[in-house]
Amino acid sequence: MYIAMSLDGFIARPNGDIAWLAAVAREGEDYGYRRFFDSVDTIIIGKKTYEVVLGFDSWPYAGKRVVVVTHEPSPPVHDEQFYSGPPEGLVRRLSLEGLQHAYIDGAGLIQQFIAARLVRRATISIIPVLLGEGVRLFGNAGRDLPLRLVRSLSFESGLVQLEYELEPALHAPLDAGKLAFRRLTREDLPLLLPWFNAPHANRWYGRGSTLEAIAAEYMPIIDGTRPTRAYLVHYDAQPIGLVEWCRFGDYPDVAAIYGVEDPDSVNCDVLLGEPAFAHRGLGPAMLRRFLAEHVFQEPRFEVCIIDPELENHSAIRCYEKAGFRYLRTIPDDGEGNPVKLLRLARSELVSD
Repeated sequence: MYIAMSLDGFIARPNGDIAWLAAVAREGEDYGYRRFFDSVDTIIIGKKTYEVVLGFDSWPYAGKRVVVVTHEPSPPVHDEQFYSGPPEGLVRRLSLEGLQHAYIDGAGLIQQFIAARLVRRATISIIPVLLGEGVRLFGNAGRDLPLRLVRSLSFESGLVQLEYELEPALHAPLDAGKLAFRRLTREDLPLLLPWFNAPHANRWYGRGSTLEAIAAEYMPIIDGTRPTRAYLVHYDAQPIGLVEWCRFGDYPDVAAIYGVEDPDSVNCDVLLGEPAFAHRGLGPAMLRRFLAEHVFQEPRFEVCIIDPELENHSAIRCYEKAGFRYLRTIPDDGEGNPVKLLRLARSELVSD
C-alpha cells in the first residue's frame, strides 16, 4: 500500500474530498510515487475509490491490470476486472495468474487486506493537517499487528513519509519459485545489520553489531580480495537473507581441522535474515536451489560440506531437510565451537 493521510488519520473528508492533499504539492516532487507505481503490476481498489478515479481527466492506472473489489460490478471502462469475495481468494487467483506486486488502494479494502495479513509493505505519507473527521485509513484489525520501520523521510513541504514492513500471515505458504539470488554489493550492507542482530540469528552470526564491523567483514568479499562469494537472497523482489560459499582449498587451515581433503569441496552458509521468513520451511528449498544455480553449475564442484554449530538445532534440521547427511562432529572448529559436518553431493541434488 502507498497512501497519504492527515496527521489525525483520515484519507478523505466525509464527502470524499481530497483537495487538501494539494497543500504539499511541489513542482517536480512526487514523493516517490512514480518509482512505486512502476514497480507494481496489479492495482486492487474498492468501489468508492474506483468511482472517484473514473472522474479524473485521465485514467491513472494505464498499463496496469486493475481489479475492482465490489459486490456491484459494472461494465468495464478501461478493461478493469471485478471481484466479489474474500481477499485471500483474490490473492490466490492473481498469484496463479502471475501476480508479482500489487498496489492496494481504498480505506475499506486496505483494512480488509491488513486484517487478512496480506499487506507486506506500507508506505504512508503524513500530510501536515488535522481534518477532525472523515474517512479513516485504519480500522480495528482484531489484534495487534507488529510493524518494522524500514525508513522515514521528511520533506520541505512538511510531509513525512513512513515505510513499514508488516508481518505476513504465518499460515501463508511461501513459494520457492519466488526466490532469486544476486551478488552482494556495498549498497546492501545496511540490510545485514538488523539481520545479524535479530533474535533468531544473533547467537549464531557474530558478524558485527555495527555497520562499520559488517563493512570490514564483507567489503573484502565484495571487492574480490577474499575468496568467498556472497549473495543476497530475494523473495518476490524483497531482500530476505544472505548466502555465502567458498572452496575449502582457499581456506587450508579450516580444511585441515575438518579433515577435508578435496580442495574443490565447498562450504556454504545461509541466513534467513528477515524474521517474518524465518522458521517457515523456506530454508531447505532456498539452499538446494542456490547450490543448483550458483555452485554445482561449475563441474569441478561436486560436494558441499556445511558446518553448523552443534547446538544450532534449527539449522541442522534445515540442512537435513535439504538432503545433507551427517559426516562427522568436530569438537573445535578453531574458534572454540563444536560443529557438526553435513555433506551433500551434486549427484544427490535434485534441482527444485
